[in-house]
Amino acid sequence: MPDNTLVVQAACVAALRASAPLSALVGGRIYDRIPDNEPQPYVAMASWVARNDGTDCMDASTVEFMILAYSDKPGRKEVAQMADAVTDALNRLQPAGAEVIWQDTNYGTEQGLVSFASVRFQALCDG
Repeated sequence: MPDNTLVVQAACVAALRASAPLSALVGGRIYDRIPDNEPQPYVAMASWVARNDGTDCMDASTVEFMILAYSDKPGRKEVAQMADAVTDALNRLQPAGAEVIWQDTNYGTEQGLVSFASVRFQALCDG
């Protein structure tokens, strides 16, 4: 069974980069690996899991992943706008034999200074 994470990731990066609302908030700061000392706001891909979801007569897999959004502006407003833009860009995206479905969004702070959102998705993949 092929690992569909790279196909899903490539399609997600393209969709995030093409999102005008997200670009207005983070510019081109969409990362797989966050550079050292990167100024906020930005979004980063994280936590990729591939699972077998096939049956006796059909190959299928599920890819679960997270997009993290970070902001150092006070409150939750900017990070919530970023999470909404990420969700709008990726929910129902259909990369090669797959469909990306939004699961949930969680909000929090790190040391009371940085707001973040964790936006979880699941991609259902044929073959």
